[in-house]
Amino acid sequence: MRMSGNLLKNPSFEDASTLAFWDRSGVTSNPGDPQAFEGLKVAQLGPVTADGAVAIISQRVLLPSGTQNLHVSFAVQNAVIDGTSTAPWRVTIQWLGGAPNTPVLLEETLVTRQAGMVTVDSNDWLTYVAVSGPKPTGAVYARLRFILQGDVIGATNFFQGIQIDNVVLTTD
Repeated sequence: MRMSGNLLKNPSFEDASTLAFWDRSGVTSNPGDPQAFEGLKVAQLGPVTADGAVAIISQRVLLPSGTQNLHVSFAVQNAVIDGTSTAPWRVTIQWLGGAPNTPVLLEETLVTRQAGMVTVDSNDWLTYVAVSGPKPTGAVYARLRFILQGDVIGATNFFQGIQIDNVVLTTD
């Protein structure tokens, strides 16, 4: 099996002062961070401000011929912003057809982090590696999505954001 190179543009968020090449929705930013996992910048999602509120970054890529599965790795840490607990987040792959505005053929969740799961120290980076299921028939593009969603459980607000760095998306 031979892996492809990284399919993503600006995978460590170093290009420009914005999240160049990444689509964004909700509260997202590209702060300089002296404790970035790699380089000098990170992508920050959140904080969100209400139950169900979301922040998303995503990037669509053309699948090389022969793609069977996608492999993703990334680093993530809590973004200590406002003293609330970290909001739940997930990473998904949307498999897309070839025509513009094609409906999603399949969306699968690769990594899920529930409300209340935190690192030992807010400066700790966690790294994740995940492999998708097989590429569905007709898929020509894929969209990698990082989604942060506010949650309220009892009297606890889970609104705090996350920072992401060093994202790699390859095929086998």
